[in-house]
Amino acid sequence: MAPPATPQALASAEQVDQTLLAERDRAVLLRFGRRADPTTAAADVLLHEIAHEVWLYCMIYLVDIDDVPEFTATHELYDPCTVIVFYRNKPMPIDVGYGPESKVTWPLPESSTLADAIANACEGESEAHGGGRRGLLSAVQGLLQRIIP
Repeated sequence: MAPPATPQALASAEQVDQTLLAERDRAVLLRFGRRADPTTAAADVLLHEIAHEVWLYCMIYLVDIDDVPEFTATHELYDPCTVIVFYRNKPMPIDVGYGPESKVTWPLPESSTLADAIANACEGESEAHGGGRRGLLSAVQGLLQRIIP
């Protein structure tokens, strides 16, 4: 399985729902924001940087809240940019230095901190669901730390 070149955009609520329901083995990171917003653009740069690091255990998708407003009230998307990580269609708590939260708003941390937080959240979630992936996530994270300075 080759890594995706860049995070993919989802253009409808149906695409978002299908993506969340279809992915059973990896987490799904959704970035909610507006393409034209500078805060969202900065977050997108960061997400593009980590896409190659996390693709084995987390897929990244971009959702423009002007095109897909259905999730605004459900997930309280009132900030310029919000990141939510789902596993098996449920939001996962992720800790980027402020304690575990079900969503992360800007400012996002540097790329290595975000990638580590996603890996840690995925390891914790996989342990809760049988633990079979802990070794894989630890091995991938160790390999990436040796390859990427």
